[in-house]
Amino acid sequence: AFESRTANDAVGWVAGVLSFYNSTYYRYYHAWHHRYTQDPARDPELMFPRAASRLDYAKEISAYMFWFRRAIDYPKLAFGLTDELPFVPESAKRDIRISMSIQLLIYVAALLSILMGCRFALYFWFLPAILAMPLLRAYLITEHTLCSQDSNGLTNTRTTLASFPIKLIMWNMPFHAEHHLLPSVPFHQLPALHLKIRDRLAHVAPGYIATNRMIMRSF
Repeated sequence: AFESRTANDAVGWVAGVLSFYNSTYYRYYHAWHHRYTQDPARDPELMFPRAASRLDYAKEISAYMFWFRRAIDYPKLAFGLTDELPFVPESAKRDIRISMSIQLLIYVAALLSILMGCRFALYFWFLPAILAMPLLRAYLITEHTLCSQDSNGLTNTRTTLASFPIKLIMWNMPFHAEHHLLPSVPFHQLPALHLKIRDRLAHVAPGYIATNRMIMRSF
């Protein structure tokens, strides 16, 4: 079991580096997001308000704020400046500081390689991430925007009926209300769970394009 957990941590960390997340930090961030979903005072995803206007929406979809926050927050994590983050326990601060420092060194090394004439990281890592990030923001904005800000898992999260390729790539996370209600259910069982509880969910959207249009029209 320990070896399996170590392997999972390693895969998660590498995947986080490639997608500009830090898995060591995100584990605690995401645990609080599940514990306090849509709680304005405690949900980490609400540390910065969700889009409330078309300008906010455009900034969110452009991924401008994603990269801006990375440029500010990641150096702070590397220096151990986490006192204002209640979801980071004292026991995790050292691990997060080390993990984030190593991750930033990888980014610096990749940037230096580009400046020295090697374009591999630019064409096969940085540019794909930059171009794909607006699609990811359009995906993520549908999960809780315009849902209730309370502890009711049937109303505070949206499930989106996505096509098979999206469900495959995102490990069935379009069944997001189901995932929040019962996070211990493995990803491959979420479609079956959806069939059992669909009639009780307040927000079941027909697709990501339709949901983003609905969110835009609400402003």
